[in-house]
Amino acid sequence: MRRLSLSACSRIASWMSPLVIGIIGLVIPAANPSVVCAGNEGSPAVSVLEEAPASHNQPACIGDEPRIVFDCFVRAYNGRNSEALAGLFSEDFSREHPEGGASWGRAKELETTKAMLESDAVSSVQMSFDLPSAVPGPDAGTWIFEKVSTRVVVEAIEGEETRTFTADTGATQNIYVRSVPGGGFQIYRWVDARTD
Repeated sequence: MRRLSLSACSRIASWMSPLVIGIIGLVIPAANPSVVCAGNEGSPAVSVLEEAPASHNQPACIGDEPRIVFDCFVRAYNGRNSEALAGLFSEDFSREHPEGGASWGRAKELETTKAMLESDAVSSVQMSFDLPSAVPGPDAGTWIFEKVSTRVVVEAIEGEETRTFTADTGATQNIYVRSVPGGGFQIYRWVDARTD
């Protein structure tokens, strides 16, 4: 495992804002009390699934219910498998932050995710979702998971110390999922509905 200089570790902290905006829609202003950055805080959020999806050629998350896409997402994210994550976002994927006016598409989402997941400066990444039940979406074969809460824990090593950065969204995200031809599900829209 690579040991980081103080400057490299500081870069981890600066990545947290674009990281979470690009990955899970968190906005981290300096005074945001819902974000905790601290040393070791005990056990990070852990996926209930053991292995990342086997192939990036799989275009979607295969299962019978739309919520399976979140299991696949956690498994790929915690396994630091950016190729597997790519299959979970539709080609027309959009990410929106109405409060700040920011939005972007699939390419930027995947670029940001890959930069963080594949960085030598990051020693561990764990994330989890707190999901409500899905409601029918605007079109046939679509569902909306409203008021989703997301938690990300990123660890980096500086010298002999592990620094842990934790970000919790609270129940502020609406995530849109659709079934895809041939079976499975993909995320096609992700809206940070934060109003504070």
